[in-house]
Amino acid sequence: MSNKIRNTLSQRKIIKVLSLDGGGIRGLIPALILQEIEKKLKTKKSLSQCFDLMSGTSTGGIIVLLLNTPTLQGKPKYNASDVVSLYQTLGSTVFNQSWGQYLKSLNGWLSEKYSSDNLVKSLHHFFGNCRLKESLTNIIIPSYDISQDDNVFFKSDKARKEKGRDFYFRDIAQATSAAPTFFKPAHIQNVDKTKTFALVDGGVAVNNPTMSACVQALKLFGKDQDFLVVSIGTGTNNPVAPGKLSFQGKKIKSGGKIEWAPDIVSVLMNATNEVVDYQMREIFPDGGRLRKYFRFQTLLDAHHTAFDNASAQNILALENYARDLIHKNQNELTELARLLDE
Repeated sequence: MSNKIRNTLSQRKIIKVLSLDGGGIRGLIPALILQEIEKKLKTKKSLSQCFDLMSGTSTGGIIVLLLNTPTLQGKPKYNASDVVSLYQTLGSTVFNQSWGQYLKSLNGWLSEKYSSDNLVKSLHHFFGNCRLKESLTNIIIPSYDISQDDNVFFKSDKARKEKGRDFYFRDIAQATSAAPTFFKPAHIQNVDKTKTFALVDGGVAVNNPTMSACVQALKLFGKDQDFLVVSIGTGTNNPVAPGKLSFQGKKIKSGGKIEWAPDIVSVLMNATNEVVDYQMREIFPDGGRLRKYFRFQTLLDAHHTAFDNASAQNILALENYARDLIHKNQNELTELARLLDE
């Protein structure tokens, strides 16, 4: 490659994309990684200033929305440290199953395991009346419309152009995190109340939204660009021994509904994560200046894979997983921070 071409490439803007997986309370892991990235930024920019596009599913969507909530002065209302604190303290409130709800739902077998009341109150508190068109950077958040059997993507660029595509942050957050069997579907409207949706967790189709984010980035910025893509997972299951079909440490002995039902949502959501990671590694091979891809993911012990385990012991365990992941990836995180500072 000639020096002239190198100089031309170095002067081109790098389009920077952040993608966060779904995973319930395990969202604490990407929150801690983002906090570490923030600490390493020499320019002390906010993460919404560092990325041209952010995407997140379920808990990842909530984190993206928090990082893009503006103050009245147009500054970020929350940073990654704020998000970490929220996950450390609010999980036990959101995933709080009253005795009455336990009896009503038979622990999630007859209806949703948790009431949405605490989640909705928390989302109202943190997001207020913030709207999609007010997002600090471009965002895309997936959900799934069970009334139309179709994916729904909340896109800030569309909200700025079309009033009918604008939604409140609090409603988007509820929609993308309404995991089947855990919470009831989110029945929401757009801001001008011309459309109504019945939405569930985007993770049923797009738990790892990295590919969707890249497609959106190509649409917004064009194909002739340099791309930096950062994808952060919420932890995955340990590999199992050959010859065993296992999930969360349990050997699956049959294919009946009773045995599969408690874990099928998690199985489906986890399965898509690794497929997207494989696709991204094929498209964005390591070492390329034009296509740079970072994926941060950790292996979880079977006891810590639940989406809704917000006990103090599990929170501590998730923090330890995140610290170990950060320690093992110090060089990559330092390099990433340098690129984000450019």
